[in-house]
Amino acid sequence: MNNDERIQQITKRRQQGLARANAAAMDRVEPADYQRTVAAAAIMPLDEWSTVRVTGADRQEFLNKFCTNDLKPLAAGQGIETLLTDVKGKIVAGTIAIVAEDAIILLTVPGQAAALIAHLDRYCIREDVQFVDATTESAWHAVVGERAAAVIAAAAGVSVDQLPAGSWNHCATAMDGAAVRVVHAPVLGNPAWLVESAIGAGAAVTPALIAAGAETAPPALFHTLRVEAGWPLFGADYAQDNLPQEVGRNAELISFRKGCYLGQETVARIDALGHVNRQLVSVRCADANATLATGDDVTAGEQVVGQITSACFSPRDNAPLALAMIRRGSNTPGTQLTFGGSTVEVVAPPAPA
Repeated sequence: MNNDERIQQITKRRQQGLARANAAAMDRVEPADYQRTVAAAAIMPLDEWSTVRVTGADRQEFLNKFCTNDLKPLAAGQGIETLLTDVKGKIVAGTIAIVAEDAIILLTVPGQAAALIAHLDRYCIREDVQFVDATTESAWHAVVGERAAAVIAAAAGVSVDQLPAGSWNHCATAMDGAAVRVVHAPVLGNPAWLVESAIGAGAAVTPALIAAGAETAPPALFHTLRVEAGWPLFGADYAQDNLPQEVGRNAELISFRKGCYLGQETVARIDALGHVNRQLVSVRCADANATLATGDDVTAGEQVVGQITSACFSPRDNAPLALAMIRRGSNTPGTQLTFGGSTVEVVAPPAPA
């Protein structure tokens, strides 16, 4: 089996894992539970999210050659969301790159670590770079809500102004004696942080957060919040047949000023042309009783113009809401489309929290 075939097999396994994770997340969140938790602080486990530690003296320069966003200017304590692309400019992965003192941590959806390492390792020749799948060593939780910062600060015994404020900035602290990393996450439409701890430290971290005023919440809430915020995930909303601009988050994911990286020629050519032929957008249904189902078609008249990629009932909007990959000409905000017998409208996602 050659390396490409091995990567394809790994990719299938990781997408199956993400599908299993998303299956539970399609449950409806009760409006009263939603309002109570986002007004306070909700803890949601990011079960089996892939964690890759990249070490070595050349790690930052090396990784920057494969990312659509610019890692070069980042210092320890900063981070960025980025895509990785192949030589044709197609997406290999979507990840959060967290720059620590001794490593760069790549955080992404379940089941992706092995394929991500295989992709990067094939290009590593003489560089001083090492890759470690740390998925079974790290536990990640999302803490979301208006009181999230206060809860995290209280659990860590620090003041709120000591927590990271900029997008994907992070700091090291401790909760009940357990070392943690707190990462500011501007992607869930509400004040949100990701908390990393050693896999065995959850027995201390979760109770510390609860004692500080947080409530545990099911995966369905995380899914609902990310759909409301318009935050797509690799393997669910876009995959290896997509181009970076099709994700619809150019400002957050792509630097058009950085130096060369794998796949840049395609990304730059699309930028020069000014458009892609399809793009992820948010769509909202006017019928509160309708069910938007992942994988179902969206139409304009008699023509299929796209598919639903992730869906939920939004307590914020009191309406069914979804992410959908929609063709150019039908994907601008305000466009009326049809899903089954119901009307859906393309809507602009909210600004990052």
